Amino acid sequence: MDEVVHDLLGFYQREIREDAEAQKLLKRVGADSVDVIEHFNLGYCSGRALPLASVTARKRYRELGLVVRAREIFAGCIVFPVLDESGGLADLFGFRYSAKSRRYFLWQEPPCGLIGIEALQPGAE
Repeated sequence: MDEVVHDLLGFYQREIREDAEAQKLLKRVGADSVDVIEHFNLGYCSGRALPLASVTARKRYRELGLVVRAREIFAGCIVFPVLDESGGLADLFGFRYSAKSRRYFLWQEPPCGLIGIEALQPGAE
């Protein structure tokens, strides 16, 4: 995974501890324990990363699809890193919760195709 993605995730992980909106959101979903935050490496996208980023980083965020129309795609979301089998960052998952709705966001497109095809059996078996 790109180094700027790791840096952005690190920023989000600092924001979850410092941002008042992040704390409210965590409390609302019952995940405001420091243990939960650390265990899942949670972050929060306050929308402040983009203005603070270098020109090079902002360009890379756009290239990677982390910024669309001058806005971070996870703005207002609790951000979960999704790890691959080796523990490397494979994706980011965002969760935005309000009184009216719950919204979920993925950074990467989900893979297409069947998983575990060898486990499929005909109905009679």
